[in-house]
Amino acid sequence: MKNQRIFYFDFLRIFAALAVVCLHTASSQYGLEGVYHYSACFWDGLVRWGVPIFVMISGTLFLEPSKAITINNICKKYIPRIIIIFCVWSLFYTSVKCCATKNFNFIFIIKHFVVGWYHQWFLFMIAVLYLITPLLRPITEKQDKNLLFYLIVLWFIVSSIVPFIRFIIPESDKAIEFILNTRLHFTFPMSFIGYFILGYYLHNYIEIKNKIILISVLFVSLSFTVAGEIVYSTPGKESFFLKSFSPFVIITAISIFLLLKNKYAQVQCINKKILKLSDLTLGVYMIHPFFLIIAKKLNLYNNIFLYLNDNYFFTIPIVFCVVAFCSFASVYVLSKIPILKKYCL
Repeated sequence: MKNQRIFYFDFLRIFAALAVVCLHTASSQYGLEGVYHYSACFWDGLVRWGVPIFVMISGTLFLEPSKAITINNICKKYIPRIIIIFCVWSLFYTSVKCCATKNFNFIFIIKHFVVGWYHQWFLFMIAVLYLITPLLRPITEKQDKNLLFYLIVLWFIVSSIVPFIRFIIPESDKAIEFILNTRLHFTFPMSFIGYFILGYYLHNYIEIKNKIILISVLFVSLSFTVAGEIVYSTPGKESFFLKSFSPFVIITAISIFLLLKNKYAQVQCINKKILKLSDLTLGVYMIHPFFLIIAKKLNLYNNIFLYLNDNYFFTIPIVFCVVAFCSFASVYVLSKIPILKKYCL
């Protein structure tokens, strides 16, 4: 990979950011029952590939042998930036929480600041992947396609297939647990490391030119995700079908990654507005829960629901559009402030 911008990543970032906003817009309605719950399942099930796509992009860039990624610059450049982003946004959301609850107790403040808001888990996870990167780069530097594939297969089996079997067949849980932990000692959950490696592998080694195949696979995987969630979830609790390591979420993420790769990999330049939107995606990820808080405060879900004559199915996508627009617009304004653009977005 040359040291130049990969334009299909810009489209992937934008779509992934929108997916995450839609995910949280829908999942915030999981406490409801009946048709409201099924509507949330549908929209949530369509977009669970957002975070995996972000991780796959990072893996492609950080595992590229030609890019100078060392322990030194990871510890001095990338990790400090993540810490700063976390602290700034955690301070923001802690302030929002304190004002909303009128609780300014010191212990309360410290607890929420250290833990962060619910979506900030991503920063902890990506920081760990950055720290592990020097251990993974020797594998990609060998350019051993078979070894990478072997790692991906292991990850898929341990992190996806086995948990999926345990979910679908609860009776098998104790037996599988016994075999894996007591007999095989196969306790090696690679979690998001698998997506990290998968992104690099797909970018460098996989070419599927037939878009009909990719679109068909995408449709089937999304259908299983949505249908499985509707059948197995309960109000207030999502099922394994929506987990990042569900086989169908993994297949969906692969399909979307390859579709965008096929369409835009050979593009030499793209509209500057697309590049700008792509540059705003981290900020959008960090700020969108704030607008979801406002949406709830303004009772936006119910107001739109009533405006649509009790048609709840379209309530979530409309709220999503409002939140996404406000998120991109506000981050665009914030990006005009140099210090915020450099350290927070």
